[in-house]
Amino acid sequence: MRAWAAAACGAASGALLAAAVPGPGLWPLAFCALVPWAVASERAASRAGRIAADYVCGVVFFVPTVWWLSRITLAAFIPVAILAPIFVCFAGWMYRRLRTTLPAALALPAAWTASEFVRSLPPFPFPWAWLGYDAVPWLDLAGLASLGGPLLLSFLFAASSGALVDALAGGRKAPRFVPAVAVAAVLAAGAFTGGALRRAVGPVAEGPTIACLQPNIPQSLKDNPVSLEELEGRLFRLARQAAASEPDLVVIPETMLPPWIARDLAPDVNLLPSDEAMPYLVREAQRDERAFLARLRRSLGRKPWLLSGVFLYGPGADPKSARPRNSAILYDAKDREVGRYDKMYLVPGSESLPLLPEGGIGDSLRRALDPFTAGMMLDMAPGPGARVLELRREGVERPDRLSPSICYDNAFARPYRDAAATGCDFHIVLSNEGWFPDSYEMDHMLAYSAFRAIETRRAVVRCTNTGVSCVVGPDGALVEALVKDGRRSEIEGVLTVKPPIPTQAPSTVYALVGDLPWKLLAAVALVGAWTLRRRGAKSP
Repeated sequence: MRAWAAAACGAASGALLAAAVPGPGLWPLAFCALVPWAVASERAASRAGRIAADYVCGVVFFVPTVWWLSRITLAAFIPVAILAPIFVCFAGWMYRRLRTTLPAALALPAAWTASEFVRSLPPFPFPWAWLGYDAVPWLDLAGLASLGGPLLLSFLFAASSGALVDALAGGRKAPRFVPAVAVAAVLAAGAFTGGALRRAVGPVAEGPTIACLQPNIPQSLKDNPVSLEELEGRLFRLARQAAASEPDLVVIPETMLPPWIARDLAPDVNLLPSDEAMPYLVREAQRDERAFLARLRRSLGRKPWLLSGVFLYGPGADPKSARPRNSAILYDAKDREVGRYDKMYLVPGSESLPLLPEGGIGDSLRRALDPFTAGMMLDMAPGPGARVLELRREGVERPDRLSPSICYDNAFARPYRDAAATGCDFHIVLSNEGWFPDSYEMDHMLAYSAFRAIETRRAVVRCTNTGVSCVVGPDGALVEALVKDGRRSEIEGVLTVKPPIPTQAPSTVYALVGDLPWKLLAAVALVGAWTLRRRGAKSP
């Protein structure tokens, strides 16, 4: 196969993969999307042709899939468009080596799943649009995530493509179709098993009454200090609307509390060191926080607790410096802080610059990039891990145990598995999709929430700035969403829900073992591919 034909086949697979993701939603294509790329990767006549098939496949897949990143800034989009396809090249390299001894029905899923797992690792963790997430419209098949997470679905989808490659290689010979028949049988059994597993939640009870505020604040308004009064007015209006349902907890989305929050810093630390003419000291930030909470409490009433996404400054490299964090704070009915979570997974290129620590050249590069980042912060500090916070209700002896996460955290299973192991009752995601109006990003995030619910058998409450605010049940099914005039996004309103809580603290295989099987698979696939490569190099 000539290089141009191999690149065309790679582009065809990239287009099929992009069409199958949540959003476009042509998910049945996931069963065959890798076939053109696998054939080209294997049959290209030259190394250049093989690399072209791999890289073009990655570019055509990732560019439309994460195009919404360009709405922040090209500084966030271009690195993903350039670097993410390298993992497809990595998959192609492993596939071609493993294919020398294995049928495509085994070599392709091993290589593809291993590359997806490696893509989720530091220093550039990016598990976005794993192939397995395409299963979310078929929830019974997605139920297998309780055994092996989304990578188990990635393995099955890739195995389906591999079986088709084996069948094509055999022409009309019936025995060559045996792998395809076997994979079809496995998928049918998997859907039956997954359906049974995802419904094995047991009895559930009504959780606390939670009012999620969706202010629908455009990012241009949120970042404009002149518009602070309008921003606060929306929150106060929604708070009064929420108070009518007498909720136990009111939730404000990611970074939507107007005042900056300062913790564990000396009162005279300046939070705006670059603006010496107009310093903003920690004591002033704490005064503004108390004043805003007092005004908000007049709208909320005396009963509800408050969980709010905040922009928080904490200690930096030295006691005299402050470093930002993307956090969630739980306040009790007297506006006292009783718990906090700091975002664990920061968006590479938007909230952090991997491999560049504080100080020195790292700070210089961040300052140079700042004019091109549309308000994103490149030097945020990550949180230490999952947190389980206790919400106490009047007349209820046992506190409700909730686990907050923030935005990009939703694409990772670990914070949810860790929280489930600690005994949380349900998850709450605070997010701001105001950066990405009318984009597929919202569909992706909703799909990830469904998988997180299936993996832990805990409900997931989503409270977002612009949508989709909803509650996903422990079985992964959408229970309720905020809808206005037929729209679930770019709307303002309050979603009041009572998340279903399993009464028997269920667990799943995936919650217990996590990604250990995929770590082993990646190691075996890599060692196997490298060994076969070395043997091939020594052979005549």
